[in-house]
Amino acid sequence: MRAHTVPVVPGVSVGPVGPVGSVGPVGPVVPVSVVPVVPVVPVVPVVPVVPVVPVSDQGPGGPVVSGVPPPPPSAPTRPPACPAGVTPLEPEWLGASASPLARLSEPLLEPAPFYHPGRDAVLGWHDVAYGRHAWALPRVARPHPEQDVRTAVFAAALLSGGVLPAMAALAPALAAQPATAARPELKGLPRVGELLGALRGRGVDSRAALAAAWQAQPQFLQPQLAAWLQKPHRSQLARLWPKLLQQAGEQRGTRAGKGGKKRGR
Repeated sequence: MRAHTVPVVPGVSVGPVGPVGSVGPVGPVVPVSVVPVVPVVPVVPVVPVVPVVPVSDQGPGGPVVSGVPPPPPSAPTRPPACPAGVTPLEPEWLGASASPLARLSEPLLEPAPFYHPGRDAVLGWHDVAYGRHAWALPRVARPHPEQDVRTAVFAAALLSGGVLPAMAALAPALAAQPATAARPELKGLPRVGELLGALRGRGVDSRAALAAAWQAQPQFLQPQLAAWLQKPHRSQLARLWPKLLQQAGEQRGTRAGKGGKKRGR
């Protein structure tokens, strides 16, 4: 029997073995394939290199980088300029001051004219332009310049109880709405035309003028007001008439008292 030899590989020690198939000191001999040993190289992570920027002086906002100019300092905050010796004015004052620089428009149709109990006058609204630049100011209310408009608006206020509070008790008995008296296109109606004609004939467009007319003629305007009531309720006006005269006289006396105090001063 021939003996088999095992090739010698560097780095690998081989002990005494017998031929393939024979029994060695530890058991049967089998062929051995030798695998070369490959060394393992460890992987090293790549770390980015951060350039080092030279730093010089320490500024108020942090380190100052050499070669880079610092930001300009912020300007100090100043209070807003305010003129001295100036009095603030409300825009409404300029329009109501009757200044020659305030130019009023013609009385406006909208908003409509109205009766003002405190001023005892029919007022109309006006747009206001101020100065050569025509600055728009808030609207102002002034006594209406047209007699017919004042008469019609006053008649509507009288029927609704806006002039004499006692008239408000007759509101449910009216045959038409009080605003009808203020509509020019309806002045052809008998009740509207007669009431406006009586007021215009005496120049009555305020409570003071009505009180003066009643002082001279206590039954003035009673037939014209009765025409505005439904027939079953016209007797209410006759019972209410003394109270209406009384309220008109009281209001007239109050205004005269105020005027006397002003004159006394």
